Amino acid sequence: MSKQRWVWLEVTLLGAIDKAVHRYYIPERIVSHIPFYDNQIKEKLESNESDDEPIIRDTTPRNLKKLSKAIRFLTSGHLTPLNTSTADWDKALDSLVSLWSFGLMLSITGLCAAVISHIEHSKALSPRVFFTFARRFYAKSPDNSNIKASSIGCMIKRKLTYFIPYLEESMTIDELSSEGGILGKQLIEVLLEDRDDLSKSRH
Repeated sequence: MSKQRWVWLEVTLLGAIDKAVHRYYIPERIVSHIPFYDNQIKEKLESNESDDEPIIRDTTPRNLKKLSKAIRFLTSGHLTPLNTSTADWDKALDSLVSLWSFGLMLSITGLCAAVISHIEHSKALSPRVFFTFARRFYAKSPDNSNIKASSIGCMIKRKLTYFIPYLEESMTIDELSSEGGILGKQLIEVLLEDRDDLSKSRH
């Protein structure tokens, strides 16, 4: 039987009255993926002379649902499904983006990378659904270069490049050029880069 230490994680709940906490009893290997908690456990283990499980306390108010989903992913790899049976694409994608943002906040790099890959490589997302998702994502984000350079921003650009044939067939030049904001800028970049690559291939 493989041996692994289990630890208590006490988290202050976001929006709770009187700083209510929620307790998780989880394997130490799960905590190791969350730097903020991992640093605490290392300090506690160095000073802990008993056989009791260490207690990690997070006094920053956290969203219980998001934290539970993050722990579930680190335990099982489960993410919100994106398949042909998905009825509410906007809710499913918003849930994943919210989990990605939570992962960024706690520096859970594996979770962030998995969410990006999950969306980018979904075979069920049609070009039109993805285009709507990208528009919604940027509409909810600050209009600055940082969000475009984020891992989701970079993924959106890669998918736009992949969907160029669809965009050119289904949308007019006027529609493409009238798209504003960050998505509009990315569309122009993608189209210009495609034209440049096409020109180079002819020479």
